[in-house]
Amino acid sequence: MKKIWLFLLFLISYLLTPNLYFVRAERLTSPNYRILFGNINIGGKEGTSTGYRLDSSLGQNAAKKFISTGYIVKAGFQYIHTLYRFAFSLSDISIELGTVVPNTPATGQLVATISHRGQGYEVKVIEDHPMRVVLGANEIADTVCNGGAQTCTTTSAAPWTSASAYGFGYNATGNDISADFTDATYFRPFPNEEAPASAVTFMSSNAAARNRQATVTFKLNVSPLQGAGTYQTVVNFIAVPKY
Repeated sequence: MKKIWLFLLFLISYLLTPNLYFVRAERLTSPNYRILFGNINIGGKEGTSTGYRLDSSLGQNAAKKFISTGYIVKAGFQYIHTLYRFAFSLSDISIELGTVVPNTPATGQLVATISHRGQGYEVKVIEDHPMRVVLGANEIADTVCNGGAQTCTTTSAAPWTSASAYGFGYNATGNDISADFTDATYFRPFPNEEAPASAVTFMSSNAAARNRQATVTFKLNVSPLQGAGTYQTVVNFIAVPKY
């Protein structure tokens, strides 16, 4: 026998004193079904088309977000979406930039994907340290982009197009990226945890998200004077859901 999942919400609040509330909720189960978060209404449906997606319920009572000191009540069928699981993934966890030729930038990419049925999210980044030779002290400084009037910072991207501008940095394109990433030529340096510095946001939204994606491009450019060796760093991606 197929199991049927119905989502209902029974919420009855009684005012006992000016600062005390009593809430009752029903959870109905049997060997063949479980009713969660139900609502009493006369109809409801999810409608879609090329340009929109709409969840609707008709005749539902007390469908609203109620806020007071000490509590939040999200009453209504649509709030079931806040219970969808939060998910974050990276398409790759190891980026190889290969053998880097001086004055010839090397790049690598990954795709960050996030889904969250809450009130938005943020994705932040921070590096453990600048690009550093393995078992050595030589480093490659983080980029300042083209420099001068086109100097970038950890929170403000700028053009990085000059072959004689050296360092390591990243660009982001896609969904919900920070506005300073004007196009694919705009880069930022990573904040350095050793500095010390804090992680910075490069992708964010204040709305529910499903399969939102951003392509992160890593870029490395070195001068002819850069010491030979195998360089590496660790870049941490931190996904923070909002509720």
